[in-house]
Amino acid sequence: IIPLMYEDGAYALFKQRGELGVKATIFCYKMDCQTEKNLASLPAAYTKGSLYFEVPIKQSFQDRVNAKYSRVTAGDMQGIANAYQTVMLAGVGLAECPDKTGSCVVQKINEITHPDYFAYENGKVVDRMLQSDIVLGEVK
Repeated sequence: IIPLMYEDGAYALFKQRGELGVKATIFCYKMDCQTEKNLASLPAAYTKGSLYFEVPIKQSFQDRVNAKYSRVTAGDMQGIANAYQTVMLAGVGLAECPDKTGSCVVQKINEITHPDYFAYENGKVVDRMLQSDIVLGEVK
């Protein structure tokens, strides 16, 4: 089962799967499914063996955010990285295009290589798609 949901929906899915005795493995985004709330609030048997992926955020980016905002949670950091990444790439693309056309912005985004413009480990743009490292794991 590969759900696209947030923490509360994932909690309900793990709970129902466990209560119904469904043996299917759940594979989900760590920040939505493998949260402290879900792991601490559900019986271990409900989450054990589930698989997850996450996109690691660069430590230098996290340090910059934490220097300015002292109470950032892991979930907040993911949202901040996502927003930064989107706004930064679009902003740089627009700033580099005097005519502000879509084709120019897309071309300029594809040309961005400066590491400070990426919040994720080994972030880069390839054919208009953001690519970066990914980590896979299993709940034990």
